[in-house]
Amino acid sequence: MRPPGKTVVATTAGQAGGYAERALATAAYTFPVPDGLALDTALVVFQAGALARGLLSAMRLEASDTVLITAAAGRVGSLLVQWAKAAGATVIGAASRAKLDAVTGFGADRAIDYGAAGWAKEVRELTGGRGATLVLDAVGGEVAASAFAATADGVGRIGLYGYASGSWPALDIQAVARRGLTLCGPLGMVIRKSDAEQRDDAEQALAAAARGALRPRVHGRFPLDQAACAHRELEARRSVGAVVLTV
Repeated sequence: MRPPGKTVVATTAGQAGGYAERALATAAYTFPVPDGLALDTALVVFQAGALARGLLSAMRLEASDTVLITAAAGRVGSLLVQWAKAAGATVIGAASRAKLDAVTGFGADRAIDYGAAGWAKEVRELTGGRGATLVLDAVGGEVAASAFAATADGVGRIGLYGYASGSWPALDIQAVARRGLTLCGPLGMVIRKSDAEQRDDAEQALAAAARGALRPRVHGRFPLDQAACAHRELEARRSVGAVVLTV
C-alpha cells in the first residue's frame, strides 16, 4: 500500500478500466513516480519501457549485435532503440519516411524508410552483406517479411511481438530452418515472467527515465473526453512516441 497523496502509476485491475477518472489497481503493480519525472513520462515508460527491456532480455541482446527494429518511432520501438544503444549494440531503425529524423534522434545509428522498395537490401549493404543479427518486429505483414530477408544467416534471431499491419508475416518455416535462423515470440516470454521479474522491469525503466538514460517521447496529450481524437491520431500513423489521455 502506498501512502495517501503519493503520485503513482499503475496497471489497472483486470487490465481494464484505464479510460476513467478513477480506477482500481493492484498494489503489487503500483509504482511511485520518481521525483522530478513528469507524470505522463512515467506513465509511458513504466509500461512501454518495461516491455522494451523485457523483449531485449528475452531475445538475449548482446553488445556485438546489429539490431533491426521496425516501427522504431513508436511508443515501444523508440524505447527499444534506446535500450539497445545503451547496451552497446548497433541499431538500425525502420519507420515511415516522415519519421526517420525522429528515429535517429532516439539514438539509432541509421534510419531506413520501410515504405521504400528494396529496403531489406539496404540493411544488408549497411551490414557489409551480413544482415541484422537481431530483429524485433511489431508490424507484421510485408514489413516483417522484408525484415526476415534482412536477417543474418546462421546467427540471426527474429522476435515477432505484434502485427500493427493487421496480419502476421507469412514466413516460410523451411527457409527459417535452412538459413539457420531463430524465430521467437518474445512477448509471450515477457508475459510469462514472474510477478517479481515484471515489477523489476517496470522499476528499472522508471529509474532509467529518472536519471535521463531513457527518454520516452509523448507525441500528444488529449483530454479524456477527446479519446476518439487520440485514436484517430494513432490510426492515421501520425504519432511519434506515445499518445496520452489526461484527466
